[in-house]
Amino acid sequence: IVGLAYDSGGVTTNIVTVPLIAALGLGLMGERLIVGQTQGDVDVTVSDSALRATSYLTVDASLSETGSFRVAAYYQPRLDAFGDNRMSARAALRARFTTWLVGEIFSGVQYDNTPLAQVEKLDTNSGFSLGFEFKP
Repeated sequence: IVGLAYDSGGVTTNIVTVPLIAALGLGLMGERLIVGQTQGDVDVTVSDSALRATSYLTVDASLSETGSFRVAAYYQPRLDAFGDNRMSARAALRARFTTWLVGEIFSGVQYDNTPLAQVEKLDTNSGFSLGFEFKP
């Protein structure tokens, strides 16, 4: 997935940062989806390429110096096939362990009104991630 977007958000007052940050973004993305499955003894591969607009809203609430709660919602209409829309939402509880190490427990849902034949319209996911985040 290749994306290009612009974020606008974050509020500061003098030397105090407000613990709620909202970002709104617009962009374009190109995607290629490849789905493979076995039917009897035959492997079948189905693929699709799409050009989508993407818009999103992210809200990040600081719970403490090391913890935050983040919610993001996305809307992605397909530009080369009008009526093909994808929507998703994700919520995460984040913890900063060191200045660069961040852990996250997350849950999300994604809906695609015209997926490929082997793909479900509604998909949910949850899990834990551990990553690096560098701040200047």
